[in-house]
Amino acid sequence: MPTRPCLDCGKLASHTRCQRCETQHQAKRNARRTWYHGDWAKRSSQARAAWVAEHGWVCPGYQRPAHEATDLTVDHVNPADPDSPLRILCRSCNSSRGNRTIE
Repeated sequence: MPTRPCLDCGKLASHTRCQRCETQHQAKRNARRTWYHGDWAKRSSQARAAWVAEHGWVCPGYQRPAHEATDLTVDHVNPADPDSPLRILCRSCNSSRGNRTIE
């Protein structure tokens, strides 16, 4: 990947910001999101592991029947509410669901 100047400090980086500036940028961003506690990776991996243990690598489907899938993702039932329950869908179903609330 070509190098380019960091958006914040100007040092050459392989992404839009160097690692130090990206860390600072994310910390500032997360400070503005008062509901976010930095635990999404842990919560989502626990939810996916529990689903796979109970149902196997099966997507329950969104507007289509359940089917086998190896790319299960975790998402909020209500995207606008970060405290809403989590839902497991394959990447394709999750993309087609978009920003809709699942009932």
